[in-house]
Amino acid sequence: MDNRLQTQEIIATKQMSANEDIDYEKTITDMITQESIHNAALSVGAKIIQPTLVDFLR
Repeated sequence: MDNRLQTQEIIATKQMSANEDIDYEKTITDMITQESIHNAALSVGAKIIQPTLVDFLR
């Protein structure tokens, strides 16, 4: 019984590791890509909203 519990603990630990571990290189690359897309969207938004009410009245 003790041997079976140890085996089950090892299996559970391996399964948790497989579910929770991340690939650091892929995660960092994805984060940098998303950050670049976000900055591009902010830049486009700033250029669109740039005209003020004074510019509109001219």
